[in-house]
Amino acid sequence: MLEMIDNRECVKSGTLNQLILHLTSMDSQNAISGSDFFQTFMITLQTFTEPQNFVDKMIERFKIPPMPENELSRPYEELKFAVQFRVCSVL
Repeated sequence: MLEMIDNRECVKSGTLNQLILHLTSMDSQNAISGSDFFQTFMITLQTFTEPQNFVDKMIERFKIPPMPENELSRPYEELKFAVQFRVCSVL
């Protein structure tokens, strides 16, 4: 759940999958180690999941399935690379 605070989008709650999506989304700066979300996420991580579960979910997120050959498009490949890069940045 997102909430606006001081004209900024702030995460109030979410499932582990939703938080990881937010952390690694292409249009977000949340994977950068200096961001408030990243720091809060990493500090509180062990209060809502086991470290191994987090790593497993990040590996899942990294393994974006390829598009069918007839639908291969550059934007998809750019998105895939950006998400995978963010996953690596977090880990």
